[in-house]
Amino acid sequence: MTTDGSRINIDPLWAKDHYTYRVERQKEEKKPVEKQVICGYTCMDHDRIMTLSEEQKLYRGDRIIYEKVGAYSLTFGGPFIRYFPEVYVRQKQSLEKVRKRISVEEYYGMQTL
Repeated sequence: MTTDGSRINIDPLWAKDHYTYRVERQKEEKKPVEKQVICGYTCMDHDRIMTLSEEQKLYRGDRIIYEKVGAYSLTFGGPFIRYFPEVYVRQKQSLEKVRKRISVEEYYGMQTL
């Protein structure tokens, strides 16, 4: 399964061998899937984020929420293939969007300041 995030966004030095995460699903299923490989969007061999074993099947629209990725994770990963993604911060029991996904025009506008 390919995600719209990348290992670059959560592990810019590509050093971790596991991640703290949770999944927000569009629908619940009881039957687990034997193996699901989660990959980032870069098509690079090192952009395999993790393998889920015996977990519910993921569908388009499900969200994998990575915890404890660090304050500098997004700043180390530049706009490789995709421009900067949306960023959320946990505020008590909810997620608050603190940055929207930027467009090509916004990125070029940042470069001309």
